[in-house]
This record gives sequence, structure tokens and C-alpha cells, in this order.
Amino acid sequence: MKMSSDNLSLLILCGGMGSRMRGQDKPLIPYSGTPMLDLVVASASDLPLLISANRNLDEYEKRGRTFTDREVGTDLATPLNGVLGGLERASTDWLLVSPGDSPCLPVSWWHLLAEQLLEADAGVVAHDGQRQQNLHMILRTSLGPKLRVFIQEGHGEVWRFLETAGIRSVDVPKPDWFLNVNEVGDLVT
Repeated sequence: MKMSSDNLSLLILCGGMGSRMRGQDKPLIPYSGTPMLDLVVASASDLPLLISANRNLDEYEKRGRTFTDREVGTDLATPLNGVLGGLERASTDWLLVSPGDSPCLPVSWWHLLAEQLLEADAGVVAHDGQRQQNLHMILRTSLGPKLRVFIQEGHGEVWRFLETAGIRSVDVPKPDWFLNVNEVGDLVT
């Protein structure tokens, strides 16, 4: 399916507590001298931007339209809250999702996902050749009601929602793109 930047929004997930990073807000931490969030934004800078965040809202709002888990109105602590908020707020038919602590995504990385998207797909999720990257995906925004019910039923597992919603895993054999910074030792200075 031919995907254009006119029909796709970018959601960056920045709502975590940074518990493995001494409480720091990971997406705002520099990686090679630039905040990780800014590196993710640059990887898809031609797309309308949404940010899911729960702290340091002033910093996030400088970069794009920001919302919190509280605004989404769900009680379960899961990254799916951010995904749901993005699905409900996007003005496009499709939503590209990426965590804010994935600083190695190259410009237009999402094209490899979009090229494998079929007309009938509810969405696709990247598989890097080693494992599925559950938070790097393109979803139809019409999945919002289905995801809200899933969360309200007490489910927070991203992989389970992807499976339930029929999100197809597609090959993006670039594991280095999907580096996820989880500990101080993962940072490049």
C-alpha cells in the first residue's frame, strides 16, 4: 500500500517513569549530545507530531502536541495508554508509533514499515530479524475503540493487543535502528 506523509501522524511515547535511569525522564536525556526525543522527532520530521508524556510537560510541549495518561482516562499503567491517546487524537487515518528512547532511528525509517502495509491491514509492527519491536508500528487510527475496551478489561500487554487486533509483524532487519536506551550504560556521550 502506498503511504504518504499526508495520511500518517507520529506518536512518540514518553510517559515512563525512568526507573532504570535513576528517575530521569529518558527521552530528554542526551544521546551523542542530543536529547533522544529530538533524534526520534528528526527521524520522521515531515509527520504531524503527538507526544504522550506524564512529566516535564513544558519541555515536551515545545516540540509537539502533548497529552498525559490522565487525559486519556484509563487507570492501568501501560504504554498502551499513550498509544490509545495517539489513536484518539491523530487527524490522520494512520499512526506511526515509536518510543522516545529509540535514538538510532534513521530519517524516514518508517518507510520500510509502510512499504509492507497492505490495504486490509489493521497495522504492522517491526520485526528486526531478532525480535518483534512491539512499540515500533503503524496502526489504523480506527483501532482506538478496540484498544480502549482492551485496556478497560484490565489488559496492558502490548504484544497481546497487537495479536488480538491482527497487527502483522513485518521484517525490518535493522536491529541497530531499534536500540532502546534503558540504562545509563546504554548512553553514548
